[in-house]
Amino acid sequence: MNRIAIRREDKNHWERRVPLIPDAVVELVAADVPLAVQPSEVRAFPDEAYATAGATIREDIEKADLILGVKEVPPRYFQRPAAWMFFSHTIKGQADNMPMLQALLDSGSTLFDYELITDEDGRRLVFFGRHAGYAGMVETLVALSARWTARGLRHPFKSLRQPYMYSELATLVEALGEIGEEIDETGFEAAGGPPRIAVLGNGNVSSGVQAILNALPTQWHTPSEYLALGDDADPHRVHAAIFQEEDLVRRRDGSTFDLKHFYDHPAEYEPTTLPLLTKSTAVVTTYYWDDRFPRYISNAALKEAAHTDGFRLEVIGDITCDIDGSVEPTVRPTDPGDPCYGFDPRTGEHTDEITDDVLSIMAVDNLPCELSVDASRHFSLALLPFIVSLSDADLEAPTLEESGLSATLRRACIAWRGDLTQAFVYLKEPLNAAGGEP
Repeated sequence: MNRIAIRREDKNHWERRVPLIPDAVVELVAADVPLAVQPSEVRAFPDEAYATAGATIREDIEKADLILGVKEVPPRYFQRPAAWMFFSHTIKGQADNMPMLQALLDSGSTLFDYELITDEDGRRLVFFGRHAGYAGMVETLVALSARWTARGLRHPFKSLRQPYMYSELATLVEALGEIGEEIDETGFEAAGGPPRIAVLGNGNVSSGVQAILNALPTQWHTPSEYLALGDDADPHRVHAAIFQEEDLVRRRDGSTFDLKHFYDHPAEYEPTTLPLLTKSTAVVTTYYWDDRFPRYISNAALKEAAHTDGFRLEVIGDITCDIDGSVEPTVRPTDPGDPCYGFDPRTGEHTDEITDDVLSIMAVDNLPCELSVDASRHFSLALLPFIVSLSDADLEAPTLEESGLSATLRRACIAWRGDLTQAFVYLKEPLNAAGGEP
């Protein structure tokens, strides 16, 4: 039976999530799985709850066979061979995380990544995405509220707070219900008209965004209806639309859009997002993106939109937070303590001060931590069966194939005992570029 440990998160003081909640520990301990937990003063569930569940609370987790975390692990922690499981953010060859991956390989360790636990069709099975959507949509509305309040405008969002200020998701939804009643009664006339929110993408993250908007009196439109909205749009409603791939790009040769062709040949497509950048009060990004695909929100497109009659964009809620990615003005991540920075679409300059002349870029890169308790419960429930499987696996087998792990967990393995697995050999190139060889 493999010894399992949960490490203390140390990315920043906002990160309070856990991969397994105490209720899950009870089940593991009942199955005779040895489990240790590093003490933490900020974790969403206190040390005492884990101790009551049967875990050993101790600083030293060096003897663990499998160490679980949430966010990236500092390279200095990889001192001996062990199996690790966390969100490594390495599969795109992210330069910032190559030193971490190199240190893990050098130590002879194994790496499983939650992001890669998928079914045979590539659908993720363990994720925080929906909670990122909840928190990201609320942060976007709070950013819009701050702008309107700074102008001295009356508006229904004035009482809305950042997600972490609510004790749980249910309390946040209750607050949204009260705001919805105010929208029904007073509307957005005093704020210059109702907000128009374009949601880019329709996956797990988007489902969280939609849930928040559905807690308000939101009128959903098709993309074409949304782009045709005039000044007579109902002021007692939030107006929103979901833009999927076919609404965001077109084939360069003028042929009909085909989703499979788009994913197989993304370079043959160009973005068509200028109209929604012009018409929206806020744009929220929720889709997966890598550098093979067109950049959906470029500085050039924003500059053109800013010089267009009727330009109303105030906030970009970049939940995806890919630096130098699909949203070009997202140049650095933020945290809940200071979630937004400014971007002037006319000059392309970034600012710390947000004024009427600049856009608010919301780029919190660990949004689910703002709803740590609810997010951890959801995540733990999905993860537990895989940890049960890992507790019985042969983590010292010569090869991944000989480990006894399911195909699902084999797909989630980036490195096995110090070597990149076959599916991730391509990471040698970014590792070499970062200054080391695996």
